[in-house]
Amino acid sequence: MEPVLPFELDLHDVRNGGLTRSLHRQLRAAILERQLPAGFALPSTRRLAEVLGVGRNTVVAAYDLLVAEGHAQAQVHELVLALVE
Repeated sequence: MEPVLPFELDLHDVRNGGLTRSLHRQLRAAILERQLPAGFALPSTRRLAEVLGVGRNTVVAAYDLLVAEGHAQAQVHELVLALVE
């Protein structure tokens, strides 16, 4: 299966908050470390869930946390990363 992000995600260590928190922490770190540039369109929740082998609600919740923190902006049919200062 073709990669959907320019880096690997590791959801095996879920001791601190479960899958949602693990996914959120890794995506947030990638944003802050500029592995994901401003304007990058994140994969759809269905696609990322399929690739990771997790439920769609896990990805939706992680994306919602990114939006709430101001790291991403929801646009029609996509989630685009905001500029991180």
